[in-house]
Amino acid sequence: MTKLSEGAIEALGNGSGWNEAVLQLVNIRKIDGGNGPVRFRVMMSDGRHTLSSFMLTTQLNYMAEENILVQNCVCNLKRHVTNILKDGRRVIIILEIDVLDEEVDGRIGDPTPYFDGQNKSLQQAPAPVPPARPPLQQQHNKTEVSRGYKRDLFKTAPSATPNTPGGGSKVVPIASLNPYQSKWTVRARVTNKSSIRTWSNSRGDGKLFSMEIVDESGEIRVTGFNQEVDKFYSLIEAGKVYYFSKGSLKIANKQYTSVKNDYEMTLNGESTIIPCEDSCDVPVVQCDFVSIGDLENRDKDAIVDVIGVCKSVDEVTRLTTKTNREVSKRTLSLMDMSGKMVTVTLWGEEAEKFDGAGQPILAIKGAKLSDFGGRSLSASFSSTMMINPDIPEAYKLRGCTSFQTPEGPGTPADYYSCTATIVYLRKENCLYQACPSQDCNKKVVDQQNGMFRCEKCDKEFPNFKYRLILSANIADYGDNQWVTCFQESAEAILGQNAAYLGQLKDSNEAAFDEVFQQANFNTFVFHNRVKMETYNDESRIKATVLMAMPVDHIDYIKRMIVNIRFMAAK
Repeated sequence: MTKLSEGAIEALGNGSGWNEAVLQLVNIRKIDGGNGPVRFRVMMSDGRHTLSSFMLTTQLNYMAEENILVQNCVCNLKRHVTNILKDGRRVIIILEIDVLDEEVDGRIGDPTPYFDGQNKSLQQAPAPVPPARPPLQQQHNKTEVSRGYKRDLFKTAPSATPNTPGGGSKVVPIASLNPYQSKWTVRARVTNKSSIRTWSNSRGDGKLFSMEIVDESGEIRVTGFNQEVDKFYSLIEAGKVYYFSKGSLKIANKQYTSVKNDYEMTLNGESTIIPCEDSCDVPVVQCDFVSIGDLENRDKDAIVDVIGVCKSVDEVTRLTTKTNREVSKRTLSLMDMSGKMVTVTLWGEEAEKFDGAGQPILAIKGAKLSDFGGRSLSASFSSTMMINPDIPEAYKLRGCTSFQTPEGPGTPADYYSCTATIVYLRKENCLYQACPSQDCNKKVVDQQNGMFRCEKCDKEFPNFKYRLILSANIADYGDNQWVTCFQESAEAILGQNAAYLGQLKDSNEAAFDEVFQQANFNTFVFHNRVKMETYNDESRIKATVLMAMPVDHIDYIKRMIVNIRFMAAK
């Protein structure tokens, strides 16, 4: 039988705290929050005492709704925060909890209710506690692997709450904010900051800006109006961490925000925002990614988070709105592990500055789903875009995922990435003389009169350009494969451009050979396309390297750690 942490209830009840407390869940009941979120109140025991002032953060409501937390189960309370209400009652918000043993027959020991000066009224006359945090209304995978994988996305903050720089109120998690509190401070990272917007109507003129902030427990939208715009806008920088104090909290209008929180914060005359120097343990962003393949099952106008490989990007176009305002627009194609592709529209500044070179991993938080021309997405001013983000989902996509997409009629191609080593390069016939026209790479015919003819362009030229078509054998720990590398990928592998190699081949054969020798046994990250082709009634697999990049060892190690954790959790 699992041994409980005797003495933990007293320590938690009087506010001295206890890390990694092993407790038994004696009772759990649902509390209707009225207009606020549904909450679950929990009574816990350490074998010596019981305490009923525990509350599940609404992010963990699924554990009660799916009967993961059941009566008499033994749990490990891993993270919590203590809130003291206006009447002095102490409420312990459970931020992270694991079930150690769910098949326990009855109570362990003979515990008695714990009474403390501040908690006696709570123990004698239990009453519903006001909502202590907004729910993160995200879908939770029911498997333990997914929950473990999700937790690894963000670093765990210590249970003890630090003081603010001015020595004022204690820092509390975003998860515990509610309209019933008057004094609080959160330490959070700004993940998205809007531009300043103005309005003019019968009631007057005004301006506002909004931002989204996140800590290890949750996220919330923050809005500033008029004077607060002047006071704070220039101070705030997206990606940095700040202490936020004394904002007003109200029920969020879901029509105008994609943030998964039932509350939103409004800055006022008493609000303060102070930069935080020590920000290493604050997460970058919180996302609840939806598979592109599942978008067809979502409602029109739904707000979703997606991540995928940017397969293609269109040029920026400009259109005029009904109010005669000109806006920039750009569309791109995003593909994920489902093998499905979706069109994403970017607007304004994001459309103008986006560069899809190199097929980057693109994560979009808060994209709007449309059924215009089939399922498509739109990234609005309130969406957050991240290119090659430092999160496990990006490493998984970048490292070892196969993609499928139709390439017109016939057999579809497969796309995959791998980290592999060059074991052999075939230098014979790796160079050819091509048409010098900018948009033509066809092989030219030497007319033996100083001119070179391109049949495609139907022209003769006094010169040509060298192009590479390199066959290489690459290998990893499991197998090897022959691949074809065209100009850009071949130059990346050889470390020289085609024009220089052409000169060497004609003037210095030994130096030309040395280039190939130096390229052997180098390791790259390959992005490949594989397709079944038929030639002379014989079918064979042809692999083409779309891109070869040097290994970023920090990125590679992070990706390996994610894979190890994922496999260990199976």
